[in-house]
Amino acid sequence: MSVHVFGSKIRLWGNLPEHKMRVASLERYFAAVSAPTSVRAIEELVVGARMRAPGATPLYLAFVDLIENNWEIQAELHAWRRAAFRSGSREISYLLTDPDAVRAMDPDEEQQPHPDLQELTLGERKSRARLSDSKGLDRFLTESDPAVIRIVLEHPKTTVKWMIRLLARRPQSADILATVFQVPKWLALPEIQSTICQNPYVRARHALRILPLLPREELQEISRSRELHGLVNEYAASLAAMQNYADFPASTDSAWADDAEAELSSSDA
Repeated sequence: MSVHVFGSKIRLWGNLPEHKMRVASLERYFAAVSAPTSVRAIEELVVGARMRAPGATPLYLAFVDLIENNWEIQAELHAWRRAAFRSGSREISYLLTDPDAVRAMDPDEEQQPHPDLQELTLGERKSRARLSDSKGLDRFLTESDPAVIRIVLEHPKTTVKWMIRLLARRPQSADILATVFQVPKWLALPEIQSTICQNPYVRARHALRILPLLPREELQEISRSRELHGLVNEYAASLAAMQNYADFPASTDSAWADDAEAELSSSDA
């Protein structure tokens, strides 16, 4: 199968104006093809993402959203994993695996709510989150319920700085860290991607799925970290060692297509 077959879809769907449209396009495609064809398409998409091909990064983020939040697609992951194993695609196996976080919070590590929120019910905290101003949002940095944090992530006053403070906290609940995968506008930001991948309390599958978007220098750092899951170290090291890995956007469609064609062809040999 030529890279140009799915490559054309990457350029077309990756440039759709809305994230949900990109997700829907991928959902329809995967529903119509076999597991081996799905794996081949995922491989082409990942190659495009790590080579910064036009349209590939937003479409790759749509793919991550799809496999994280679509129950019908999640039911296909086992078949995709088997197809990836049979085809020898180790990279796709990294992306479809589901290891736990390297660390889990102990009960005595759970963070205490802000004093202003300690006596409030869940519903009251949700209401307070919706009505907070930018200064008031700081009270939710130690919130333990993902439903409340999801509201804060959608709040118009929430900033990148606030998000990094939340995602960099240690210890931090894996469920809290996972909320960013439900809000595409945050996961699309390089600062958020980097912070997520370097927190040892994040579920390893989340870090694995974001690694192809990180700069090589950060991948090298992650590969050496003793705080992160071994699979995260391995995949980061593998990506950092690849010759066909771009830290900046590709200059032309044809240049990417030619390089990706060569890489995928060599993987079939």
